[in-house]
Amino acid sequence: MACPGCATVSNRVHSTYGRCLADTPVGDRPVLIELTMRRLYCENVRCPRRTFAEQVKGLTVRHGRRTPAARRVLEAVAVALGGRAGSRLAAVLHTRVSRTTVLRTVMALPDPGWTVPKVPCRRLRRSTRAALRHRAHRLRDRTQRSGPLRLVDPRQSPCL
Repeated sequence: MACPGCATVSNRVHSTYGRCLADTPVGDRPVLIELTMRRLYCENVRCPRRTFAEQVKGLTVRHGRRTPAARRVLEAVAVALGGRAGSRLAAVLHTRVSRTTVLRTVMALPDPGWTVPKVPCRRLRRSTRAALRHRAHRLRDRTQRSGPLRLVDPRQSPCL
């Protein structure tokens, strides 16, 4: 097993501990996977980690209590229903979670990618344009999302 801090391979066992993972139900029965995990010494003296826990690739993640398949099911329920309703549906799917766990699952998901929509610039009436020509106005640059307003000369603005 390689150390996550320095990638040095180590076989020296520090200790073992038990770990339980919830998995997706099989045949309408909940599944609980019980594992015995090893904690290993890092043999590199310059590594900041003294010990590390081994992880089963594709099954365990650090501090995880569910398998990736069970986590994906819970994420789908959480995004679709949220809090209490998501907790009730998860109970029907043999996954006991609280409403706060469902909400925490939604908050842990990455934000979906989005782009700022382009807003077309509308032309002003002649009377309005004439009134604006005589003084400068504070107009927000449409590409700016926040920050101070900048002073724009109405004669040089494309919208005016």
